[in-house]
Amino acid sequence: MTTSPASGSDLRHEAFFYQHVDDYAAVVGDFLTGALDADRHVFVAVSGERAETLAGRLGGSWDQVEVIDMAELGRNPSRIIPAFRSFLDKHQGQGASLVGEPIWPGRTVAEISEATRHEALVNSALAGTSVHALCPYHVGSLDDAVIADACRTHPVLHLDGRTHASRDFAEPETVWRSAALEPAEFHEVRTVEFNLSGLPAVRKAVQAEADRAGLDEERADDLVVATSEVVGNSIRHGGGSGVLHTWLEPDAVVCEVRDRGEITDPLAGRLRPDLSADGGWGLWLVNQVCDLVQLHTGPGGTTVRLRVTR
Repeated sequence: MTTSPASGSDLRHEAFFYQHVDDYAAVVGDFLTGALDADRHVFVAVSGERAETLAGRLGGSWDQVEVIDMAELGRNPSRIIPAFRSFLDKHQGQGASLVGEPIWPGRTVAEISEATRHEALVNSALAGTSVHALCPYHVGSLDDAVIADACRTHPVLHLDGRTHASRDFAEPETVWRSAALEPAEFHEVRTVEFNLSGLPAVRKAVQAEADRAGLDEERADDLVVATSEVVGNSIRHGGGSGVLHTWLEPDAVVCEVRDRGEITDPLAGRLRPDLSADGGWGLWLVNQVCDLVQLHTGPGGTTVRLRVTR
């Protein structure tokens, strides 16, 4: 069954559950072929292996598709919506079809949690656009909890050749707020309390952690700048003070900033600010330089956890 493209200004956000690569090639290939036949602009963000499968299916038509490696783009899932928006901005007012596979076997618990939140926020970020977004999920290799979350984040489900509305779909902000941070267990955690005069101590602590991890100079600078941006936001908007926790994991350096403020915009840091904007660049910058960013907020305060791969 070929899924039909969205019409008018209606977003159609659809999860496609597949067992075998042949099913993937047939359904996603037909989706792309139908979109190109309808003169829609097409953007595909999947792994290199899946891209090769689709290229073989589409043949010469593959040259009409804009392709990006999801393993690179989606390492930090907060970068995916900006890539979608950038593509749509190039084709403003025209219909577009997107394929995005942000969750694949081997992703960590933290990465899956953030990719799930991304999937929920697509419904807000692309609302009112003439977009049909198809998101494949390999049910044979993903946990049942991941599939259940896909039913919460996609209004339309595609399974066994049929599409239907998801009975479990939840409001995007509900999903965004419900994800929990995994505890930093079994790690030597270093703590620095900060206030208006505490930024030099923060930078020194992050640099020391980067040195312990053996980060090269460029990546160490990225982590210091990103953490400083988050701490600066805490000082300006989070009550004037907060706490920095740092620790090493086998494959990453982690910096976590906690304060008493609350961020009310679920898309903060996921939409590129206007060039004339006075603020909003801090979280955007953080998402560009860190390999994973987890932001959890509520009336009790905000926690931002930054990871840079060792």
